[in-house]
Amino acid sequence: MKISPTFLLLPALAIAWTGCKKPAPITDARPVRTAVIEERPNEDPVTMTGQLGAHQYFSASFRISGKMIERLVTVGSVVKAGQPIARLDPTIERDTLTTAEADLASARALLEQTQLTEKRFAALLKTQAVSQSNYDDALRQMRGALAQVQSAEAKLHSAREQLDFTTIKAESDGVVTEKSAEPGDVVAAGQTIVKIAANQPMDALFDAPEALIRNGIMPGRKIEVCLNSDSRVRAEGVVYEIAPQSDSATRTYQVKAAMERYPAQMLLGATVLGHMRLSDKTSIRVHAASLTTSGGQPAVWRVEPKSQTVQLIPVRIESYTTDAAVIGDGLRPGDIVVTAGAQALHENQKVKLQ
Repeated sequence: MKISPTFLLLPALAIAWTGCKKPAPITDARPVRTAVIEERPNEDPVTMTGQLGAHQYFSASFRISGKMIERLVTVGSVVKAGQPIARLDPTIERDTLTTAEADLASARALLEQTQLTEKRFAALLKTQAVSQSNYDDALRQMRGALAQVQSAEAKLHSAREQLDFTTIKAESDGVVTEKSAEPGDVVAAGQTIVKIAANQPMDALFDAPEALIRNGIMPGRKIEVCLNSDSRVRAEGVVYEIAPQSDSATRTYQVKAAMERYPAQMLLGATVLGHMRLSDKTSIRVHAASLTTSGGQPAVWRVEPKSQTVQLIPVRIESYTTDAAVIGDGLRPGDIVVTAGAQALHENQKVKLQ
């Protein structure tokens, strides 16, 4: 069979045409890992161990001396404001009150008599039946009787108070934490009978080392308090008192934080942890793997969200931590930077976020 020259030429032309065609450019995006820039506190929170205590304690005591005949509460008793707590033998005070009431009645009777005499002498003085001197004596006696009434009233008021002082009443709602006297004891005025912890608010008490005091713990700073046994039970406290002198045994400074609201699971004496930041200042940090160089200066690859390309951005580094760099200038919150694969990128390269 005879083959046409034209037929043999077609494959050669096809091969030549294929060889002249340029290869298609690679447009696959390079996969990279990224992170969104956020402002974070400059310092990590410090942690202290402490315990819960009442914000205010009341030492219930008698204002007079005497023999205690009854104590109506004990350790753990819940008391309400105005509730009786203990009583003294009131025999002497009750007799004093009876005497004061009798003295007042006598003084009022004398005052009534002298008032009638003064009125009678005043009427007789107008008719010259008595002398001015006699009237002046009657007036002086009436004024003396009035003074006796006022004195008797004051003594009666004092006697009633003394009788009231034979009973101790709670000054506020709370719970009894200590007892210091038993019925039958002869107690002195001012001697503590029971100690009461007021209900609201509660304090978190911490022993802070000297370094934390120097670094900025101050009244008004917030502290997060949680139970050592269950970190989910937490409340917010505010530091209101810092001991000016360290404890002689532990060489630590007591820090008190008041908690206005707290869960019911937080009981007096419970062990707690306090987490607090010493500074409210924030900064921008990037992971150490994000850093590269541009012209001998630190830089990072920033991703343009719309085009999905990267740009090399010079940055100014303020300081370093163990695994990150604190950025002073060059980045803003919300920027997306490459954290893995930064060394194999070039300007305006397409990337695929992972």
